[in-house]
Amino acid sequence: MKYGVLGLSLLLGACTALPLNTFNVNTYATQEPVYLNVSVVDTKSDVLTYNRLPHIEKDLPITPNDVLLDWAHNRFKATNITSPITAEFTVLKAYMTQTQTPTPKWYVLDNTTYRLDYDVMLQFKQNGKILHTQTATGWEEYAIPQKSTLFTKENTWEKMMNNMVQKINDKIVPKIPSEFR
Repeated sequence: MKYGVLGLSLLLGACTALPLNTFNVNTYATQEPVYLNVSVVDTKSDVLTYNRLPHIEKDLPITPNDVLLDWAHNRFKATNITSPITAEFTVLKAYMTQTQTPTPKWYVLDNTTYRLDYDVMLQFKQNGKILHTQTATGWEEYAIPQKSTLFTKENTWEKMMNNMVQKINDKIVPKIPSEFR
């Protein structure tokens, strides 16, 4: 009888639904892309991955590097297959770190400060010659209590990545010269 109850509880536990993935970063997948008058849009990453603290990319549901590559893939579309001009989107830097920040009061828990650094480049080239370059560099920083739940941490990370994508979009897209659109 004891094993029957144990087996039944294991069976019922295996049938429960997994929680939905609530980590949702806007990579512009559902919005109108920017059509470029180029033959191809290449996306690449020059980011080195770090698996030691203070870097926490391995703990994130999606890395900042992958978010930026997804954004570029969704945002830029080539429209002229006969054009000698190509576009290249490169992620130069995209990482998140955490540090412990002491609070001035002994009875308040320390904060964990998350910092997201990014640097991207969009280049237009013709036969290997660079015609135009745009860059977007910046960082996001948030501090939350050290003993925060995973839900709070993921909401903070999601907000940071959404701000990063929005800032890069606002800096790069409006400044693309008309001859490449």
